[in-house]
Amino acid sequence: MFVSAWQDDEEGIQEGNLGDTTEKFLKEAENGNVEALRDMLQSNPELLTNQGWTPLHSAANWGNYEVIGRLISHGVDVNARSNGSVTALHLAISSRCENSENVFHSVRYLLQAPGIDVGIRSGSGDTPAELARRTSAMLHMLITDHLNR
Repeated sequence: MFVSAWQDDEEGIQEGNLGDTTEKFLKEAENGNVEALRDMLQSNPELLTNQGWTPLHSAANWGNYEVIGRLISHGVDVNARSNGSVTALHLAISSRCENSENVFHSVRYLLQAPGIDVGIRSGSGDTPAELARRTSAMLHMLITDHLNR
């Protein structure tokens, strides 16, 4: 059994069942365990939590850019929305990761992903650029540069 902060923070920390493939996959994405994820990707890279999070959402939330790169290379939907209508890009911009370099690389990897849509609005109505404008000048510049190409 494990305890994870990626699940319903407003409801407190919940226990997860590592026997559940979805939860194990998301836990590995949260922890940045690239080796375990590489082995698990053969099964199903589009697993969802009951909040609609994919492994890409989890990796983006925690700034695990190596996992993000691996998932993108396996063709995951980079524009997948959670139940709250946030994408991995929204989560990367507002990442809980304290390492700003990891956050920067996470956003950069997502912006380089084929088919990325930087105009998707979250459930609260924010595009990634609007969210970045409020959270990080560096990320806002990165997204603005992407939009100006």
